[in-house]
Amino acid sequence: MSLRPISPGGALLRRSKVFSIPAPLPRNTEANPNGFATSNTATTPYPTHLSIATPLSSLKCGDWGLKRSLPLRTTTRTSSPSIRVEAIDTVEQVTGFSSSADHAITLQKWQELNLPLNTQQIQSFDLTPGRRSVFEEETPKNLSNPDMTDNDDFRWKFKGPWLAGKNDGEFAVYFKTSVRGRRAEFQKLLRNTYVKSKMMEARNASFQQGLGGVSPIIKAEEVTDDEITEFVRKLRSRRRNLYQLIRRFLDLPPSSIRDSDDSLYSLMNRYFGSNSPQESIDIKTLSPYGNSGPPKSHPSAGLSYLRTSAYTFNHHLFGPQQRTPPVQSRVILPKTTATTMGRSPVIGVAGFVAGIASSIYPTNKFKPGLQENIPTINNVYSRFPGLQAFDPTADGGSKSWVHPVHAQVDSDGHIQLTWELGNPEAVAIRTNKLDELKPAVAEKSYWRQVKRPARAQTRPISSAHEYGLSNMMNSNVKLGTKESLNEMDTLIADTKDLR
Repeated sequence: MSLRPISPGGALLRRSKVFSIPAPLPRNTEANPNGFATSNTATTPYPTHLSIATPLSSLKCGDWGLKRSLPLRTTTRTSSPSIRVEAIDTVEQVTGFSSSADHAITLQKWQELNLPLNTQQIQSFDLTPGRRSVFEEETPKNLSNPDMTDNDDFRWKFKGPWLAGKNDGEFAVYFKTSVRGRRAEFQKLLRNTYVKSKMMEARNASFQQGLGGVSPIIKAEEVTDDEITEFVRKLRSRRRNLYQLIRRFLDLPPSSIRDSDDSLYSLMNRYFGSNSPQESIDIKTLSPYGNSGPPKSHPSAGLSYLRTSAYTFNHHLFGPQQRTPPVQSRVILPKTTATTMGRSPVIGVAGFVAGIASSIYPTNKFKPGLQENIPTINNVYSRFPGLQAFDPTADGGSKSWVHPVHAQVDSDGHIQLTWELGNPEAVAIRTNKLDELKPAVAEKSYWRQVKRPARAQTRPISSAHEYGLSNMMNSNVKLGTKESLNEMDTLIADTKDLR
């Protein structure tokens, strides 16, 4: 069957990137770790097709900007009209489409959080990780020149794989298909590297001799094989330089290398033989993906383009607020169920699955003044009903108000959301229940803890007791007996008579 000829203008529009719909992404083919079967009609972990929306005026006419109009009965009987086109023009001259509300609404709910995507930036001078926006200049991004090794800590996309995340079989396949055939290219890189090092040595020697840093020009063709062999022998004893050279050649992601990194050592042995010395090597990197590998997509994943959340929410009645408005979350998997005992509970926030923040877990720390060290489990789970155990009486599932703090995309493409329990005042303002607010009442143990210890009474510097006059009336120590006081009065009276 011959194809129908098209006009030059139609061919231009069909090939144009402006008017054409991009090709769909492949579906997730990774095996389910739980062993459960996946459905073809279930919501995919990430959108694979372009989501298309249309104005309300065009929606009433079935006009979606495509070749033919779509049926009104299917597209108008929904609260969120958005479609994904699966086939613009089939053999039967039908436009295949389906609703894309699952991912469109999820994106809309996430953007309502006003939460930027951050990356975990590890500083060499700080023990605690600092978080920066994925759009900051110091954060990893895709550079056009992969040879700039100084900027490897600020990139997220590389041509080569992350070797630390591959097993022996995957590493063997990668070496056979992508590395073994590039031996001649790598030898050429070694020759050019040797030429650069020789010219740098000649330039430094010229500076030391006061010749102004003039160095002779050395060509790669002038280098002999014996010089390259000697350079390779010295390179074997410098594992740090060898690692940087291999990483630059294969465009590998940076990683924190220690002595236990067998994949890099195996790669060195296959290039230079089995005589590489087993000396210590410890290469650290400031890249946030050094310990887990680079992400599969852009660090923002297209969810948010905000750079910071440093803003103040201004309420129309109460003015600027300390906390942003809380959002409602739902318990997906409680801590204790019929099939899961003692597992970490899971909640859903804005269409994404989130774990439990470590700040709400019960703690068993010593507190001065307390009689017993008992974890405050009641205080932890009382503000989040249904988190400890399944509540069948909750209408629509157990829900609670939370504050999203920050989020990031990990190496597997999953959204890692960190949240806190909702502030009582912010929740009362959000739900318009200010009359239900009660002043916080501290427990007796709290006052026992913050009560200042009694100070020990210090003795005065000098007193009557120090001088042996403990029976004096003006002394601040214990008074004497009644008989001794009478004797003192008699003595004073006799003294007056003598005068």
